[in-house]
Amino acid sequence: MKKKGQAALEFLMTYGWAILAAVIVIGVLYFLIGNPSNLAGDKFLMAAPFSAGEKSLVGTSITLEISNGAGKTLDIDIDATPLVPDLTLGACGTATNSYKADGTTALAQTDLDNWAPGTKYVFKWTGCTGVTTGSRFNEDIKIPYKTTDSSLTQSGSGSLSVSVK
Repeated sequence: MKKKGQAALEFLMTYGWAILAAVIVIGVLYFLIGNPSNLAGDKFLMAAPFSAGEKSLVGTSITLEISNGAGKTLDIDIDATPLVPDLTLGACGTATNSYKADGTTALAQTDLDNWAPGTKYVFKWTGCTGVTTGSRFNEDIKIPYKTTDSSLTQSGSGSLSVSVK
């Protein structure tokens, strides 16, 4: 009877040391490398008919470059006051500014009503919540649009995942 108890205790001690060693290794890796989610690269993806370009996250402002990849002219829904497209980016809400590809010339309503194929526009969101240094900012983007040959409103979508520095 005494031998069975000793064997059980030795068995538990052996596995205990192995588990302790594994926990120490994981702790050291976490300490040396940091949060594993920060190892993932930044990404900005758009589903057809749009294509993603450059992205920028500065403070609580996010700037995205989006192209019309539909092969036909698109009409983007807008809010009249101020003249801003109804692009939404999760916790950031609706885009606060929109520009031509140069990033400084503001878009006119005619630009948004007639987004030509291959044309690149820059959209900016300010005052985004959930942007914390050392974390990841993950949000989905929605773009309501119509094609020039249809009166049905469709929705383009995409995703943004960036490391906040």
